[in-house]
Amino acid sequence: MSIGPCDWHVIDDELVVSSIQKNASTSLVTAFPNRIGAEQALTYPVRLAWIRHPLSRVKSVYSCLMGEEIDGETAWHNFVDHMLEVENVHWLPQMQRLYFGKEFVPTVLERFEYIGKFWKQYCGKPLPVVNVSIPLYTDDYREKDLLEYYETDLKVWLDCSDHLLYKSMIAS
Repeated sequence: MSIGPCDWHVIDDELVVSSIQKNASTSLVTAFPNRIGAEQALTYPVRLAWIRHPLSRVKSVYSCLMGEEIDGETAWHNFVDHMLEVENVHWLPQMQRLYFGKEFVPTVLERFEYIGKFWKQYCGKPLPVVNVSIPLYTDDYREKDLLEYYETDLKVWLDCSDHLLYKSMIAS
């Protein structure tokens, strides 16, 4: 199964924001229901993507998909084994979703962890908080494998430190 580029939410005539699962995608759908594809997003001058720390994102996906009734070491370990074997839009590396063909769509990358602090600078109004999951038990099971799987995401996330704006960044 091949998963294509993410959708983009139209904020205004100048700005679109990427919609990657567990990076405020439900909040974006709620606040800005007008979605477009990556090809059309390329016509906007400002294309913002929020990049989340990959391990934080995986743990959020796990908590969201598993629900409160399933918890514990065995459930987490089974989930990690499964997600490292099966491609799914919910845990696919973020950087893979930000390309249209060979073209990197975003013009600006920000750390997701700063979304509450810096969102208004881009949009001028608060982003609603929707679909927040209650964290379930996780540990460092196969952390080395997870970090290898998300190597590019982690590198880009680290490069987005201190609220630096990266224009036309090419991920390597």
